[in-house]
Amino acid sequence: MLSFTVGVLIAATAATGLVPAAQPSDALAAIQDRAAQAISLRDDALAVAGDRVDANTYLTNAHRTELNATIGSTRSGIAAIGVDIAAATTAKQAGQEFSKVFTDYRVYAVVIPQAAYVGAADRLTESAIPKLEKAYATLEPLATKDPAAAADLATMRTALDTATQLTDGLADDFLAVTPSVYDANHTALANLRIDLHKASVQLRDAAAYAQDVVQDLR
Repeated sequence: MLSFTVGVLIAATAATGLVPAAQPSDALAAIQDRAAQAISLRDDALAVAGDRVDANTYLTNAHRTELNATIGSTRSGIAAIGVDIAAATTAKQAGQEFSKVFTDYRVYAVVIPQAAYVGAADRLTESAIPKLEKAYATLEPLATKDPAAAADLATMRTALDTATQLTDGLADDFLAVTPSVYDANHTALANLRIDLHKASVQLRDAAAYAQDVVQDLR
């Protein structure tokens, strides 16, 4: 009974103006604070992603340039939104601008994972596959002398060819996924990631078969 009475009194005092009601300026300030934090977190994450792109020795120059351009434009874009939100005069206006951080830039869903996937794809095409092709070329003339070695080498060739097919243009396909592409198809990056994983598995298999060839020839 007491809690009910207290509740009625609070409601009554609020209605008579004794308890201040939430002001529009409070809602605006809350959105501005949330937006500032969200933008700051994303900018920090993008800075880390940019450092990783610069440090990745497997990336081709073209891919590194494109990734850095995407990261740079994304940082500039969300910073500009932050300025607009800070200058907003209504909660509605600030909220509309804030939503653009998520819909127009997709920092966590697209930009950051995209940089990682492109680097992984280039590692396969620029390093792993060439090394295994070199190993294959070295083993091929030797394997003809041993049936078991020849069979393992043929399996290695199949795995290498499959990986090469899966990674052909894969990095560029990752780069082609923009926020708008992602909005239209949320599985765009995930589908490409499946091909990246399959290629990695094939290359691990190829390396294992190369070792088998060496064992066969001993």
